This record gives sequence, structure tokens and C-alpha cells, in this order.
Amino acid sequence: MDDGGSIVSDVAEAAAHVGGSLLGEIKKIGQTATSQMTGSQSQTPTADDVAKLQKNEQEFKKDAIPEVQARIQAIYAEYAAKKKKEQMMAEQQTEAVEEQKQELNEAKKQQIDQSNPAIAKNRAEIKNYGAE
Repeated sequence: MDDGGSIVSDVAEAAAHVGGSLLGEIKKIGQTATSQMTGSQSQTPTADDVAKLQKNEQEFKKDAIPEVQARIQAIYAEYAAKKKKEQMMAEQQTEAVEEQKQELNEAKKQQIDQSNPAIAKNRAEIKNYGAE
């Protein structure tokens, strides 16, 4: 029975701690909002606070700058790969269209030659005309 009571008391204590920290944060937000509306700053930062914040910012920059640069390079690489892929697709489409045009032209020539034997005969004679 004691184990059950201790578990309940632990849960109640944790809930009170969470509730207390939440209540404390709400109070801080309220104080900040009130001071901003009235224009009075009750908490002016000291030189030590400013130095601490500046140090934290410098440490953050040291870590964040390479990370951001890496992300930017990844974006550029992704864009270059996408452009290259699009260019390859466009070239393939152009080649396919050219092949279709050549096939159509060959088919038209064969169709003309087959439909009129006189034209086919004259073509052969015209090709050999310069040889004589």
C-alpha cells in the first residue's frame, strides 16, 4: 500500500512542479507584456548580462555558420542536379523528335518512289548524270 501512496505522491509532486513552472512562465509573460505596454522596463540588462548574451551569440554563430553554409551548398547541388536532369530530358526529347522527322522523311520518299515508278527511275538517272 505504501508503494501505491509513494507513486501517487511522486506523480502529484511532478504535476505541481510542472504546474508551478508553467504558472511562473505565465507570470513572466504577463509582467513583460505589462511593462511593454506601459513603457517601463523593470528589468534593464546589466553589462554582465549583455556580455553573457554576446558570448552565447558568438558560440551559436561558430556552430551555426558552417551548418548553414552546408545547407546552402546542398541546395545549390540539388538545383544543379535538377537542371542537369531537365537538360538531359530536353536533349532526349529533341533527339526523339529529330529521329521521328527523319523516319517520316524516309517514309515519304519511299512512298513517293513506290507510288510513281517514273520518279524513282529519274532519280537514279539524275544521280548518275554527273558521272558521264
